[in-house]
Amino acid sequence: MRRLVLFIVVWGLVQVTASAQRGKEAVELWLERVANEYALQSGLEGETAEGALEEVMESLDRLLERPLDINRATRSQLEQIPVLSEFQIESLLEYRENSGPVLSKTELGLINGFDSAVAAMLEPLLHFSTENAVPKKGVSTTVLLKGWWKPQDKEYVGEPFYSQVKYKGTINDKYQLGFTLEKDYGEQVTAKGQLPLGDFFSFHGQAKDIQLGKNLKVSNIVLGDYSIRMGQGLTAWGASTIFSEASAQNLRKRGATVNPYTSSDENSFFRGAAATVQQKLGNFSSLEGSTFISLKRVDARRNGIKYTSLPTDGLHNTESLLQTRKTMAELAYGATVAAKWRKGKVGLNWLGYGYNLHNGRKVQEYNKYQMYDGQWGNFSADISLLLRKIRFFAEAAMDYGGGFAILAGAMTRLNGWEYGIIGRSYAKDYIAPHANTYSTISSCSNQQGVSLTFQKNISKSIKLSGGGDYIYYPWVRYNIPSPSATAKVWGKAEGTSKGSAWNIKLFESWSSYGNIHKVGANGSYSWQLAPWLRLRAKGAVVSSGFEGMGAYISADARVQESSGRVTATLQGTYYNCKEWENRLYMHEQDLPSTFASRLMYGAGMCWYALLNCKLGKIWSFYLKIDNLPKLKLGLKMRFF
Repeated sequence: MRRLVLFIVVWGLVQVTASAQRGKEAVELWLERVANEYALQSGLEGETAEGALEEVMESLDRLLERPLDINRATRSQLEQIPVLSEFQIESLLEYRENSGPVLSKTELGLINGFDSAVAAMLEPLLHFSTENAVPKKGVSTTVLLKGWWKPQDKEYVGEPFYSQVKYKGTINDKYQLGFTLEKDYGEQVTAKGQLPLGDFFSFHGQAKDIQLGKNLKVSNIVLGDYSIRMGQGLTAWGASTIFSEASAQNLRKRGATVNPYTSSDENSFFRGAAATVQQKLGNFSSLEGSTFISLKRVDARRNGIKYTSLPTDGLHNTESLLQTRKTMAELAYGATVAAKWRKGKVGLNWLGYGYNLHNGRKVQEYNKYQMYDGQWGNFSADISLLLRKIRFFAEAAMDYGGGFAILAGAMTRLNGWEYGIIGRSYAKDYIAPHANTYSTISSCSNQQGVSLTFQKNISKSIKLSGGGDYIYYPWVRYNIPSPSATAKVWGKAEGTSKGSAWNIKLFESWSSYGNIHKVGANGSYSWQLAPWLRLRAKGAVVSSGFEGMGAYISADARVQESSGRVTATLQGTYYNCKEWENRLYMHEQDLPSTFASRLMYGAGMCWYALLNCKLGKIWSFYLKIDNLPKLKLGLKMRFF
């Protein structure tokens, strides 16, 4: 009898552990799928691509370490979980208000907008508690060490390896201290004005929820490096944004105004001090105000008292690039105020900025309306409002010179379908270098467009989505000497069944300049053959102008030891993309909190092997080998 009881207890613990592990794997697969789609859409490569998803990955990693209390979480906290859609957040808040706390994963799966598969994926990110439960508190420390080496390029001035050290410590989820120290490949280990092993050094200290009175508190204060998020991004949105056109939820930007900066991107941050103060006005309303000031040095090619260009890749591994390192100072300052209530928000935003050098860039037809000198800035007003089942959002902005930009959209759910639409109009002379919003070019200017997305779970295991995008550019662009237009339509199906998951996407795009059509498809299929073995195949094909074709096909195997402590992945890819117009990009697993981007141009084979070992409760070791040749090492330490 004792053996039977022991067997039942052990079996139950194994099932709970296996369920949590499956949920974690579902989150990882979701993020990897979005990363790969992001690479195919944006065509990013190198550091830019590897850093684009870093912030979101770290956010999910924090939730995996310390899950969010689903019954205490505010709307703003739920909005920081990228897996959750607008409709799911609203449905969860209404359920809590009408039916009380959610006590289990099973109960979550029964809420409108959720199902058992979504609940299983969210399980490792959420903590189910009663209303009287005491929130978990304590000290958490995470240290990341990453590095890789490959044969030296003769043109580089420094050592032939990359290194990164990242530290973050928190106390009771209220106080945080962190830094990032990074040296890119070919940069010098020691140089004037830098720390050893750190061409880039970022740091921050944060405190949250400092009570000043009964209804008044400093909800967030950051000293050091931070990012600012305002409205829908027409004025400033310093954080990296995951754009996945396959979901309506990505149309509206969301998240806290002030955030510590933890990415290794060397440009998208402010340095100084920022704070948010919150005044409660009632049970479901508050007034929030944020202000900040920043003074940092940026890379620039300078000629006397003028700058001629602003490199943004963060590399200083050649003599010419080394001459651009932190040669110009930027002063930025601003404030935002927002009134928030249960189903809406109205905000006013202001950002001012300027350099200590004058603009000396060459004026050409395509960029003459994007020139500014001295102090510049932007004002905007934004609104978000939920009326019945429709979420409306909009932002209107103007710069100091009178350039204007507006963006508006709506999202709703009808008969099981989720719809999203967004329209924008950005003047050719709207200048906002810190903006980061819905745009098909590198700046929020010179375009008018409308985008539509829709999606539906047509069964418990199959989801359909699709959409379209039309953009008109009324002014000339780089290498395009006349007004032009582009359009794109796409459709996607994805599904899961016991032991397998699949997705396929078809798209067609058109550009009026040159009358170029591009068609393509990508997809993947994975099999969970056993608890310890997963096989997957994925691929993509694209044809530009109906001439020639680019394609790749990839297969990988993931083997996991029963306790989940040792995981090995082996992937091989064949590609044939002989025309530059048909090149393809693919994201692949990498060292902790990182995806690597691979450009496939020409024809050939590529592969990598990745080993992850968890050594006790503290240590996680990563080893990656690929055919560049390159050997990557990573070490993650967590102390609780």
